[in-house]
Amino acid sequence: VSKDFEDKMKKWGIKHLVIPPYHAASNGLAERAVGISKDRLKKMGASGKPIQLHNALKYICRVQGLTPNTSTGRCPYELIKLGPLPSLFPKLSTSTRQRQKA
Repeated sequence: VSKDFEDKMKKWGIKHLVIPPYHAASNGLAERAVGISKDRLKKMGASGKPIQLHNALKYICRVQGLTPNTSTGRCPYELIKLGPLPSLFPKLSTSTRQRQKA
C-alpha cells in the first residue's frame, strides 16, 4: 500500500484493513455496491454504448456521493470534501431566468 494512500486514509479517518478479495464475508459490501449500480443502470435503461454508459455511471456516482449514509448520517461528499453539497440539478443561467420571466 502506498504512503500517499495511507496518509489519505488517516486524514479522512478511515481505518484501512487488508482482507482477502474473494472472502464472501469481507467482500459483501463491495458486491452489494456492484449490485446496486447494475440495478440502477437497468432502471435507467442505459444501453451498452460507451457514452450512454459513461453518463449513466457518472450520474449514479454523483447520486451515491450525495446520499447520506445510515451509519454516519452524512454523505460521502461531506466527509471527503468538507464543504457545501452541490445540487443534483444545474443552476439556471441569468439568460434562462430572464427568458422565463418574459
